Amino acid sequence: LSKWFNHWQLLDGANYACFITFIIMRVNIIRTILDRPVVVPTNEYKTVFQEVDNMTRQQLTVNFFSILLCIFRFFKYYEFQPRLQIVNKTMGSSMVHLYHFCLIFSVIFIGFAFAAHINFGSSVRDFSTLGHSAQALWESL
Repeated sequence: LSKWFNHWQLLDGANYACFITFIIMRVNIIRTILDRPVVVPTNEYKTVFQEVDNMTRQQLTVNFFSILLCIFRFFKYYEFQPRLQIVNKTMGSSMVHLYHFCLIFSVIFIGFAFAAHINFGSSVRDFSTLGHSAQALWESL
């Protein structure tokens, strides 16, 4: 039973779930566009554009996680070769330290984003929301 439910299988399953979610979301976008066509030129505001934009943004988020999982899947294929397996062993032995680094980095980063939003949010567009502040700080790294 442990042969079927190891961490690599869970990673593959999550990646396949992202692929399936992407396909379903794309079909929903196409169906939304085909169900409510926009005849141009028009003088009225159509909400279909906002809905398709929101669905596309959600699809990009799913794509981000899918690509991230694909990158992690590279480590699965490093196990066959002894020299590349050193990378897996090093990552495995340093996982606790990497976890704590990511945790502390996230807390400090969100703190700086929050401080930038409070200090500069009313005057600078890049810091007008907490999400924009985090994006501006991330881009400045």
